[in-house]
Amino acid sequence: WFLKPYEEVGGLTGIFNNPNYLSFWLIVTLPLVLYITTSKTYENKNLSRFILGSISTLIIIFALLTNSRNAILGLFIILISKLSLRKSIFTIIFASTVLLFYFISPLTNTNSFTLQIFSQDNNLISKISYFFDVLIHSPRFEIWKSAVHFISQKPILGWGGSTFPYLNSFHNSKILTPIVFTDAQHTHNIFLELAHNFGIPLAILITSAILYLLIRNLIKIKKENIKFDNLQSNAWLLSSFLVLLFHMTDIPYYDGRVSLLISILFAGLRCILNTGKESGLKVS
Repeated sequence: WFLKPYEEVGGLTGIFNNPNYLSFWLIVTLPLVLYITTSKTYENKNLSRFILGSISTLIIIFALLTNSRNAILGLFIILISKLSLRKSIFTIIFASTVLLFYFISPLTNTNSFTLQIFSQDNNLISKISYFFDVLIHSPRFEIWKSAVHFISQKPILGWGGSTFPYLNSFHNSKILTPIVFTDAQHTHNIFLELAHNFGIPLAILITSAILYLLIRNLIKIKKENIKFDNLQSNAWLLSSFLVLLFHMTDIPYYDGRVSLLISILFAGLRCILNTGKESGLKVS
């Protein structure tokens, strides 16, 4: 167990070396913990629910303390999945307003973008322009632009595994429009990572398989008219969707513990599809 200095990395890291990896672990397991909390399979239901409810609360608190924007988005999606349509619409409007400022100003650096926006003496249009300028020139976009450039050079077979850090560090000067260098060990997007390392065809094949599993499970649940917040299969599907969401802006998969969890979740999706085919039973 180790904990990196909070001020250096901007959030709690726990047993991981990155706050985003810890937030991934917490958020992805939260739907399963919430399912078990509401399950009716315990003899001493009150005590069990109190313990599990406390664990759920701690998961949420520590996820927030990682200061991961993906964690905030994940919590938001979990909340929406538990509400009715009318409540969800209100929650989306309210949460979107809060997230707008959170995404441009991490909690550990409150004197950054948000205060810069409000400290300017310009009009509203200038403030909005400044916000989008900061968003467009964020490190993630620079990393993605670099990845797209190298993918375009070897779109079929890619450059090979673990080549992005080297190319991004030493070959950006050869790009027609030089990209601001951002030190990165990977592309921070699962599709770009696969396309850069192994080519676009393989990236399409793997991401399509993942989307197919998610969509087929969602269709199966809807066809069987299963309420979304009651069954294990729904919690499993939500956790699996959060896996894909996190990998749009980061790649926690490179941590061995995370990759094992992901493998279990997606193997479970395949099992859910097979459940009830021979016996005629519903997913449970």
